[in-house]
Amino acid sequence: MKNLFGLLMVLLLSSSLAQNSNVTVGEPYTVTDGLGREMTLEAPPERVAALANGPYGHMASLGVVPSAVLANPEMINDTETYLEEGPDIFWVGGDPWWEVDAELVAVHAPDLIITIRQQHVDLLSGIAPVFVVPGVSEEATGEPLAYSELRAVGAALGRPEDADTVIENFEQLIEAYAAMVPEQPTTLKMMQSANGGFAFSAVADPLCAHLLDRIVTCEWPQPPGVTDWDYPGTLEVALALDPDVIVLANNSSTQSHDEFLAMLDADPLWNEVAAVKNDRVLFFPDYRNPIFSSVASGRKFLDTVMPAMFPGVFPEPLTDEQVQEILANQ
Repeated sequence: MKNLFGLLMVLLLSSSLAQNSNVTVGEPYTVTDGLGREMTLEAPPERVAALANGPYGHMASLGVVPSAVLANPEMINDTETYLEEGPDIFWVGGDPWWEVDAELVAVHAPDLIITIRQQHVDLLSGIAPVFVVPGVSEEATGEPLAYSELRAVGAALGRPEDADTVIENFEQLIEAYAAMVPEQPTTLKMMQSANGGFAFSAVADPLCAHLLDRIVTCEWPQPPGVTDWDYPGTLEVALALDPDVIVLANNSSTQSHDEFLAMLDADPLWNEVAAVKNDRVLFFPDYRNPIFSSVASGRKFLDTVMPAMFPGVFPEPLTDEQVQEILANQ
């Protein structure tokens, strides 16, 4: 039944997208959200509240600046890949920060609210139309969730063609990185977790499944019954996989990277892992949130990891011009 609902959402969205190129300013258009609700907008919205990491990143990919936001604070202040105007965007987080403050949203007076949470419909629909991004499974769409969400946000903003272009360009970036790598090292992503331990990225992790594994060979343990993206890890598992490269990300606000590495270095098993022995443990101190919630976050991940993994090949992240040159020479 769940898959049937997902397929229905895909068909509804596809129909909406097929009927619309980018919408002309002042031209009404109708979109269907993840709850199956049709909504007609009189014109592309000028004041949009983006209430999750994904919608914020999707808007960044489309070059549309939200005027209010509720997303990971790291992303808001990330001027490398996300919107340079980020720090000046109206903040509508409550206490804790990831809970929306309805009064702040009302003060902001948006034309459209984009969210991934169904409960925001009841809470905020009296303020502005609330578009819930469809969380359609990859099995239903045949593409990463970040892509299908981007298409939905593009439709809601009246810019479906721009969403298609962003996805096409990102696919070309992946192909260009893959074409240039001189080797296929096995790579394992480990997250330094908040409790002082670490977690592995399981097979469901979109970073491994859709980005790394298309360029290098991405390792991941898959214990029976584990369905979460990340789960507590042991050094015995790391040694058994014995990857050539480890991408280590810091997801802890209480333990520094140096403290974490000191803990790992004290364990003889850690020092037997190939990546550790060959000094190929990659860590990015100012990059705490490596995810694939949007094309923008996916591009940041590749542009961060690829130059670190292959510094002789990629002294800097690939530019759009370099991508086209690489692909033209294939």
